[in-house]
Amino acid sequence: MNKKTSHKQVLVEVNEGNKKIIVKIDEKIKNIILILNKFNGLETIESCQGDENNPAWLCFKYKYWQHPYQNLVDFVFGFLAPYLIERVGDSIIINIYATSSGSFLAELGIRPGTIKMVELAMEDAFQLFENKK
Repeated sequence: MNKKTSHKQVLVEVNEGNKKIIVKIDEKIKNIILILNKFNGLETIESCQGDENNPAWLCFKYKYWQHPYQNLVDFVFGFLAPYLIERVGDSIIINIYATSSGSFLAELGIRPGTIKMVELAMEDAFQLFENKK
């Protein structure tokens, strides 16, 4: 998440394996990154807040150390995507892909102007997820 950018950046604590690290991220998506990193086993990899013409986006993996693609698919398509789409409609898009290095990642795209709405829905999604445990 430490790529060069013209966006104002802030330091936040994120998951990396079984530890926490401090990284710089774009300020406008800070809260979404912080919420996602509350999910046990989720790691945000890289992100960009976008601008008025380009969507914000962030990549993440989920419980990759055990059945990496299955855990990610179950989390994204069995929980997160249906919940967010119900709450924010076409303000988001979520894709899952395999990288050339063999990693499985999800990418969440957020339509310009809807970051705050998605942030609120994401916080509710986290609360619902925690209550289902």
